[in-house]
Amino acid sequence: MNWSTFDKSLFILILTGLDQVVWWLWCVYSYLTPEVREWIRPDYMLQRITEISITIIITVISVVVLHKFRHNKLLNQITPMLVVSVFTVLYIHAAFSIGITSPTTIGGYISIVSLGFLFIERKFIYIVIFPSTLFLLYLIYLSATNQIGYAPVFSEKLNTSNIYKNTFWIGSMAFLYMPIFIVCTVLFEILLTQWRNREQEIKIISEKDGLTNVYNRRSISEKLLLLDKHELSYSIILLDLDHFKTINDSYGHDIGDRVLRRVASILGQNIRHKDMVGRFGGEEFILILNEDNLDTVKEVAERCRHQIEKTQIQVHNDLSISITASLGIAIGNQEKNNHENIVRLADQALYLAKSSGRNQVRHYLEIV
Repeated sequence: MNWSTFDKSLFILILTGLDQVVWWLWCVYSYLTPEVREWIRPDYMLQRITEISITIIITVISVVVLHKFRHNKLLNQITPMLVVSVFTVLYIHAAFSIGITSPTTIGGYISIVSLGFLFIERKFIYIVIFPSTLFLLYLIYLSATNQIGYAPVFSEKLNTSNIYKNTFWIGSMAFLYMPIFIVCTVLFEILLTQWRNREQEIKIISEKDGLTNVYNRRSISEKLLLLDKHELSYSIILLDLDHFKTINDSYGHDIGDRVLRRVASILGQNIRHKDMVGRFGGEEFILILNEDNLDTVKEVAERCRHQIEKTQIQVHNDLSISITASLGIAIGNQEKNNHENIVRLADQALYLAKSSGRNQVRHYLEIV
């Protein structure tokens, strides 16, 4: 998905060459194997071997030249259209030779067009798909009205027999279609995997704070709404870094960012996997604990406060600074109605901690 259009075009050209090699092997095998010569037209098969040999040589030369001059602007502009057109012409010619309505032709056309829409810019596909589809339909009409021969690579004996009972014809269809099927399946899987990974990355970005990599305020709000909806008990710890503005003003925002990241890491290390830590705004963090026992919650808060207090942030070689935090606790349950009330109580407890000297833990029951 991250490849340039030119690189994708070069890749298509390489796949085209490999597909031609498969066709060449089939043609040579059919031409040289006495047991199947009654089912082919040797003269036309020899012609196809010559055509495919020339095509393979030209493809190899083209890949080398395009790769060498890949930074040429004009080449970058014309290569996608040129490669798609060449691929289409080769495919239609091959389809005509084995039967324009054969399973390989129809299945391959659907697979390749579908992949094309996902793999390269749609404008290149649209430019080619309409004329090529019309031409294929025209060939089907000519073949159906006996104006052209059907599947000229096969003998008249085969074309007029029940082909679905002919093991050579069935094996040929399977052999010629299998590379298309395998390549399309692999590329589809790669593209889908990349899309899934990208969606996961976007989901993480939308949920996490870009600086601290903890949950952002929107994610926290969604979590609290979910807890309210299911009427679950929980607790909230609001944490505010003491004198954070002074750190920013004295040492710069880079050091301030380092402090925030360190605190976020400490909080993440001191909660359980079922709990949640988020950045509530600025230098303020929030912890949501699946716990309604005040003593247990106070223990978690004190552990976080202590870990922050003993942390040293290196400013430069001969200077490091210490940081402290104030924390407020509120326990949420069905009697408190909703999370806004719980957050408000935790905020009041936090204010009490700051007004009482900072670097301490206070809880909602202490609010007068």
